[in-house]
Amino acid sequence: MFILQIRLDLQESLYYRILSNSSQSVCVCSNEARSVRFNIVPKKLREIPLTVIAKDVNSSVCDEGVEQMVLGVSDAVTRKLLVEVPSTCISNREVKHDFNDRLRTTKIT
Repeated sequence: MFILQIRLDLQESLYYRILSNSSQSVCVCSNEARSVRFNIVPKKLREIPLTVIAKDVNSSVCDEGVEQMVLGVSDAVTRKLLVEVPSTCISNREVKHDFNDRLRTTKIT
Protein backbone atom coordinates (compact mmCIF):
# COMPACT_ATOMS: atom_id res chain seq x y z
CA MET A 1 0.00 0.00 0.00
CA PHE A 2 1.22 3.49 -0.90
CA ILE A 3 0.24 6.87 0.44
CA LEU A 4 0.25 10.31 -1.19
CA GLN A 5 0.02 13.66 0.51
CA ILE A 6 -2.07 15.93 -1.67
CA ARG A 7 -2.29 19.72 -1.32
CA LEU A 8 -5.56 21.21 -2.53
CA ASP A 9 -5.71 24.92 -3.35
CA LEU A 10 -8.99 26.73 -3.96
CA GLN A 11 -8.26 29.52 -6.41
CA GLU A 12 -9.31 33.05 -5.46
CA SER A 13 -12.09 34.59 -7.51
CA LEU A 14 -14.07 37.79 -8.02
CA TYR A 15 -17.25 35.75 -7.50
CA TYR A 16 -16.69 34.70 -3.86
CA ARG A 17 -14.71 35.38 -0.70
CA ILE A 18 -12.87 32.48 0.94
CA LEU A 19 -13.54 32.26 4.69
CA SER A 20 -11.45 29.19 5.47
CA ASN A 21 -7.86 28.40 4.62
CA SER A 22 -7.62 28.30 0.80
CA SER A 23 -5.02 25.50 0.98
CA GLN A 24 -5.56 22.12 2.61
CA SER A 25 -3.49 18.94 2.72
CA VAL A 26 -4.78 15.38 2.96
CA CYS A 27 -3.09 12.00 3.03
CA VAL A 28 -4.65 9.52 0.62
CA CYS A 29 -3.89 5.80 0.48
CA SER A 30 -4.21 3.79 -2.72
CA ASN A 31 -7.85 2.99 -3.63
CA GLU A 32 -9.13 5.58 -1.18
CA ALA A 33 -11.04 8.86 -1.52
CA ARG A 34 -11.11 11.88 0.80
CA SER A 35 -13.29 14.96 1.04
CA VAL A 36 -12.30 18.48 2.04
CA ARG A 37 -14.37 21.55 2.77
CA PHE A 38 -13.72 25.15 1.77
CA ASN A 39 -15.97 27.81 3.29
CA ILE A 40 -16.88 30.59 0.87
CA VAL A 41 -19.32 33.49 0.67
CA PRO A 42 -20.66 34.15 -2.84
CA LYS A 43 -20.75 37.78 -3.95
CA LYS A 44 -23.53 37.40 -6.56
CA LEU A 45 -26.55 35.26 -7.35
CA ARG A 46 -25.52 33.31 -10.43
CA GLU A 47 -23.42 30.34 -11.47
CA ILE A 48 -19.95 30.82 -10.03
CA PRO A 49 -16.88 28.87 -11.14
CA LEU A 50 -14.84 27.12 -8.44
CA THR A 51 -11.34 25.92 -9.37
CA VAL A 52 -9.32 23.58 -7.16
CA ILE A 53 -5.74 22.59 -7.95
CA ALA A 54 -4.38 19.32 -6.51
CA LYS A 55 -0.67 18.62 -6.26
CA ASP A 56 1.24 15.84 -4.55
CA VAL A 57 3.81 17.09 -2.07
CA ASN A 58 6.76 15.54 -0.29
CA SER A 59 6.07 15.54 3.42
CA SER A 60 6.46 13.34 6.45
CA VAL A 61 3.02 14.27 7.80
CA CYS A 62 1.41 11.03 6.61
CA ASP A 63 1.64 7.69 8.43
CA GLU A 64 5.29 6.69 8.84
CA GLY A 65 4.45 2.97 8.67
CA VAL A 66 3.37 3.26 5.02
CA GLU A 67 5.61 4.01 2.06
CA GLN A 68 4.96 7.53 0.82
CA MET A 69 5.14 8.24 -2.89
CA VAL A 70 5.91 11.53 -4.61
CA LEU A 71 4.99 11.46 -8.28
CA GLY A 72 5.43 15.16 -9.06
CA VAL A 73 2.00 15.46 -10.63
CA SER A 74 -0.80 17.99 -10.36
CA ASP A 75 -4.30 18.43 -11.72
CA ALA A 76 -7.03 21.05 -11.65
CA VAL A 77 -10.78 20.91 -11.86
CA THR A 78 -13.31 23.70 -12.35
CA ARG A 79 -16.98 23.25 -11.49
CA LYS A 80 -19.85 25.71 -11.54
CA LEU A 81 -21.90 26.23 -8.40
CA LEU A 82 -25.38 27.73 -8.78
CA VAL A 83 -26.02 30.37 -6.11
CA GLU A 84 -29.66 31.34 -5.80
CA VAL A 85 -32.12 32.70 -3.25
CA PRO A 86 -33.80 29.93 -1.26
CA SER A 87 -37.49 29.62 -2.17
CA THR A 88 -38.46 30.08 1.50
CA CYS A 89 -37.18 33.68 1.31
CA ILE A 90 -39.56 34.69 -1.48
CA SER A 91 -43.19 35.57 -0.78
CA ASN A 92 -46.03 34.74 -3.19
CA ARG A 93 -46.44 38.44 -3.99
CA GLU A 94 -42.78 38.71 -5.09
CA VAL A 95 -43.11 35.64 -7.31
CA LYS A 96 -46.27 37.02 -8.99
CA HIS A 97 -44.62 40.40 -9.48
CA ASP A 98 -41.52 38.83 -11.05
CA PHE A 99 -43.65 36.57 -13.25
CA ASN A 100 -45.77 39.52 -14.44
CA ASP A 101 -42.64 41.57 -15.22
CA ARG A 102 -41.31 38.74 -17.36
CA LEU A 103 -44.62 38.45 -19.24
CA ARG A 104 -44.59 42.14 -20.09
CA THR A 105 -41.05 42.06 -21.41
CA THR A 106 -41.30 38.82 -23.36
CA LYS A 107 -42.05 39.03 -27.08
CA ILE A 108 -44.29 36.35 -28.48
CA THR A 109 -43.70 35.54 -32.13
